[in-house]
Amino acid sequence: MSLQDELSALRAELDKQIPPEANQIMEDLILDLKQVDYAAKGPQAGDNIEDFTLPNIYLNKRVGEKVQDFILRTLLGEEVQLSKLLTNGPVVLNFYRGGWCPYCDVELNALQKALPEIEANQGQLVAISVEAPDQAINTQTTKKLDYLVLSDVDCKVAEQFGILFDVTPGYDGMLNSFGIDLKQHNDADKSHLVIPATYVINTDSVVSYAFLDEDFRKRADVDEIINTLKRLKS
Repeated sequence: MSLQDELSALRAELDKQIPPEANQIMEDLILDLKQVDYAAKGPQAGDNIEDFTLPNIYLNKRVGEKVQDFILRTLLGEEVQLSKLLTNGPVVLNFYRGGWCPYCDVELNALQKALPEIEANQGQLVAISVEAPDQAINTQTTKKLDYLVLSDVDCKVAEQFGILFDVTPGYDGMLNSFGIDLKQHNDADKSHLVIPATYVINTDSVVSYAFLDEDFRKRADVDEIINTLKRLKS
């Protein structure tokens, strides 16, 4: 079963389980995000990460930012720098909402299955979330992920990519009713999330593939990621 088929099956199952009022809150959030049009503001294929200027699209800010090279730490405290990774080949950068998200669970597992083919085509897979480090460790270990999982605990990288937003009180309350406390989970003073996004960044820092959708139930097609890597290798 393809990732897209798995996501569709998951949605059908969750739609049966989740109360209608909770589903409506989710739909309202997606609509709000689409009105901001995050997808049009993030890096697109052909953009240079070093030169790209993004608005800071927290819903309450309009400050433009330039995406710079970034350094994050592994779950063991080791530094990972994007520019250094790129000296070894293209980077597949995946931003996920959190290990608590069932759609992220399906996506992360699909990427794990695709890891051998990604690496065979010289790609390096890196997953990033704004989860607290201990939560990110739990995500990696429980899902048995063999690729880099990094915690963007201060949200700087997500903010630079223009995919960070503050959740609405209604959505925050809905998650809390399911036992998900975003502030606690992310070790943050406010409830925020990222728009799930996937980028293939070539060795020259140019975005060769970009996927971003305000509807968190939609994710990048794994075949498209691999085909992009094959094209870059040829």
